[in-house]
Amino acid sequence: MPADAAEVASVSRVATVVLMIVAMRHVFLALEGPDPSTVGYLSIRKVPPRQGGDGGLGRAHPPGPPGAAVWHDGVMRAPRLPVLVALSALAVLTGCSRAVVGTPPVVSTPPEPPALGIEEVGLASWYGSPHHGRRTASGELYDMNQMTAAHKTLPFGTRLLVTNRDTRRTAEVRINDRGPFVKGRILDVSYAAARQLGVATEGVFPVRLRVISLPAGKVEAPAAEGGLTVEDGSFTDRTKAEAQRREVGGVATVSEVTVADQSVYRVDLGSYSTPMQARTAAQPLAARRFPLLVAAR
Repeated sequence: MPADAAEVASVSRVATVVLMIVAMRHVFLALEGPDPSTVGYLSIRKVPPRQGGDGGLGRAHPPGPPGAAVWHDGVMRAPRLPVLVALSALAVLTGCSRAVVGTPPVVSTPPEPPALGIEEVGLASWYGSPHHGRRTASGELYDMNQMTAAHKTLPFGTRLLVTNRDTRRTAEVRINDRGPFVKGRILDVSYAAARQLGVATEGVFPVRLRVISLPAGKVEAPAAEGGLTVEDGSFTDRTKAEAQRREVGGVATVSEVTVADQSVYRVDLGSYSTPMQARTAAQPLAARRFPLLVAAR
C-alpha cells in the first residue's frame, strides 16, 4: 500500500473510533434516564424571593444561614439524542469501521515449477524410525531405508542431488513428502540418505540441493551395463572420494559420473548381478559401520 493511502486509512480508523465512542455515550445516556444532578442543584448564590405560590405542588424549604447553599428545584433534561437515532448512528459507524479497518483478502499464487539445475542452499535434517511405515504427504508409506526426502514445495517425484557442504558427500533422493516444518530448514532426508551423507549421528547439517530430474522423466545419466554395485558414498570432491576408497580398502574403486552437468565421484565395491549377492558382499563393511547402498552400477 502507498504511504499516502496508508496515512489516510490510519486517520479514517482513528476518526471512526472516536465517532463510535461518542455514539455509544449517547446511547448509554439515553438508556440511563435523567441525571439526578439535573433534577435539583445546590447553589451558593442568594435565592431571589419567590413570585407567587407553586400551586400547592411544591413544598417550602426552611431558610438557612446567610450565604448557605440552598436546594433549587430544576427541570428534568431530555436525552441529548433519541435512542433509535443513536443506535442507528452506531450501526452505521460500525459498518464504516469494518469497511475501513478490514484487511483485504490475500491472493496467493502457486509456486513456479522448478527447472532442471536450479540449486538451493540451507540446512537439512533427517527423520527415521518414529515415522517408518506412516503415510507420507504423497500417499506413499514412508520407508526409512529408501533414498527419499521431504521438501516444502518441490513436486512429488522430483529427484535431487544433495551435497553435504561440510564433507562434500552426496546422495540422490526422490521427493515424496512435505516438510520440514521447522523454520530455517529446507529439506528432511530419510535415514538411508542421512547415512549416505554421513550425518546419521547429527541432527542438522548444511546442504546444497540441485534438481537433477523432474517428475515427467529422469534425465540423469543411465546406469552402465554390468548389474549392481555396493556404493560406499559419493562426493563432489575427488580427493575426498579417494580418501574414502583407501579407508575401505579391498575392491573399492572410484568412478566418475555426470549428474545434471555435475561431476560426482562414487566409491564402488565390486559388481554383482543380483541384490542378494550385493547385500552379502556388503555385510562385512556394514559391520564396520560404513554407510552402504546397493545401487545400479
